Amino acid sequence: MPVHSKPTARGKSAIAPASPRANPEGTVYQIKTGPRAGYWRGQLNLGGRRRTVAARSEAEVRQKIQDLVDALAEGGRATRHRRHDREGTVYQIKTGPRAGEWRAQLSVGGGDRRSFSGRSEDEVKQKLLDARFRASHGLLGPARGDTFEQYAREWLLLRSYELRYNTLRSYRRNLELHVFPHIGKMALVDIKRRDIQRIHIVLLDTGHKPKTVQLIHSIVRFVLAQAEVDELVSTNAAANMRLPKRQPPSFVPLDPNEILTLVAAMRGDPLEALFLLTVACGLRRGEACGVRWSDFHLTGEATLQLQGQIVRLPQSVFEFSPLKSTTGQSLLISVPPVVVDALLAHKDRQAFSRAQAAELWKEQDYVFTNAIGDPLDPMQAYRMFKLLLGRAGLRDQRFHDLRHATASLLLSWGLELWEVSKLLRHSGLSITSDIYGHLYQQTGKEIAEKMSAFIQAARQEAR
Repeated sequence: MPVHSKPTARGKSAIAPASPRANPEGTVYQIKTGPRAGYWRGQLNLGGRRRTVAARSEAEVRQKIQDLVDALAEGGRATRHRRHDREGTVYQIKTGPRAGEWRAQLSVGGGDRRSFSGRSEDEVKQKLLDARFRASHGLLGPARGDTFEQYAREWLLLRSYELRYNTLRSYRRNLELHVFPHIGKMALVDIKRRDIQRIHIVLLDTGHKPKTVQLIHSIVRFVLAQAEVDELVSTNAAANMRLPKRQPPSFVPLDPNEILTLVAAMRGDPLEALFLLTVACGLRRGEACGVRWSDFHLTGEATLQLQGQIVRLPQSVFEFSPLKSTTGQSLLISVPPVVVDALLAHKDRQAFSRAQAAELWKEQDYVFTNAIGDPLDPMQAYRMFKLLLGRAGLRDQRFHDLRHATASLLLSWGLELWEVSKLLRHSGLSITSDIYGHLYQQTGKEIAEKMSAFIQAARQEAR
């Protein structure tokens, strides 16, 4: 039996009576505000009772009203199924980024509501059944409705007491730029492996290197691992995922001849001792700026035992921070005599600067300082290194490339990879292999050629 509508003064569609017995009167309209804005609603009077139906489209609402009218006209009762408490609902998501997936919702009492999602109706029904069983036996833990962004920011706050400032800043920046826009608004329990894979795809499509993808993935994995410990998720969706392989390093370190040219250009530079120490001992920039006189033993066989590094905080504040790994703290680094001479000459110049500064001088035991005894700004060391490259007429390099030059020089002398790894204080040999493996292969080829020449010479003598 068709339902006819006619406009009313209020701009809604009135439902014309389908039969004298049904005598329905009602309206169909679209909801304009609130959490269900955009949905359609129908209201109908049937037998003195007012019935309300709702759906995503006007056609669905009218069909529901038609079904009610038909049921009443046929002498039946227009009733709707009432779900029992904790029975749950299952429906398919129609719109949004997860359209096509299925979702189940379960009321577990106290106003608490749980949601489960999956690719098929059977999958979410099974999850719903499991949840109902756990709830009935008191095994369903307390729900946490935190989104990934809410929990990740809480995680960053807790880790701020143990992470270095630059590491914490890197974590926060990568989360805000590359992770939150994709899964930040999702509930922790809704995050699946494919959601994280989408982040990988977007990063690679926008030109980011596999190394960056691995870094960002590791941050997500850390956050979800803590959520798993806190029993907010049953499994870590980021664990044991296949990641894009890193590309071979593209840097070309200074060769031995270029290092000689650079060392010659250092002569007389105010930071000659810093540059020589960096090349001879493979220091990082922050480590070189953070060495203190008490870290050295300059008599007899000179050694250096690193204790920390200089980290730059906001508003040009500098902080002495523990080393990146504990490997360097347990290692005595031998200091070549030529570097010891440069350090002693630098100490004499520092004594003159201390006398010039008088009461303005801050005695903090740092080897490399500004005019009043504060630690040298790592950016100032970077700028001075750029000027040094210009004077030497060498190709452009980063300050950190001095460390690569040290590794290249040691490998060219035939040192084993594990020995280079120990000097550079890497936490594992795999790191050294990933960075300098291609240089080691070149050295291995030279060794093979020398071995071949040696064997050929031995054969000729045997003749």
